[in-house]
Amino acid sequence: MTRPAQTDIYRFIHKAIRLMLADTLCALARLDCDDEAERDVVHAQLDEALDLCESHVAHENEFIHAAIDAVRPGAVAQTADDHVDHLAGIGALRAQAALARGRRGAEAREATLALYRRFAVFAGENFEHMAHEESHNTDVLHACFDPHEIRAIEARIHAAIPPGEMAATLRWMIPALTPQERLEMFGGMRAGMPAPVFDGVLAIARRHLPASGWDKLARGLGLAQHEGLVDVA
Repeated sequence: MTRPAQTDIYRFIHKAIRLMLADTLCALARLDCDDEAERDVVHAQLDEALDLCESHVAHENEFIHAAIDAVRPGAVAQTADDHVDHLAGIGALRAQAALARGRRGAEAREATLALYRRFAVFAGENFEHMAHEESHNTDVLHACFDPHEIRAIEARIHAAIPPGEMAATLRWMIPALTPQERLEMFGGMRAGMPAPVFDGVLAIARRHLPASGWDKLARGLGLAQHEGLVDVA
């Protein structure tokens, strides 16, 4: 069942995570281990991706699972078990990444190949996990809570995310959304954020969207007339 984005609590964040995992996997696949600058960039992206995955698990456990368990205990037990496995997987990936960073030459290439393959398994498990959440868990949420209550759960998650983590998440979320979803999200943020904070989010969008995507967003928000936001023909 397709639900409105306002009550589809997983839609936007899961799009962000899928893009982040896919992009990081591709970066590891083509990494030139002999290029130290490239290696540092890719490993920094991997570190950030693992940090965001770990935080995502914590937010779901604290807010979504806790809310459901209070009404229907055990209804999301499979997801909770998956989260334990994901945290173990994150730990193993960090250990493999540290090993790869410490090697040079042929040993670095071998360790990086092992890291890439381990990350591929981790990404695949997360894709399956998110699909289960989007079907089973979403049905449970709508059976337990009305739309207002679901939006309140999501608002509590957003309020608990530190600014740095939010910026890192938006870096992936903004380009992962359709133009229509992007405009919907930015319209809500503009209504609820101080202007300087919203300007910071716009800067993230401009940095990470292709020109066509930025133009659609700026025009949809009515920003085209403002100097420096878009080029007006």
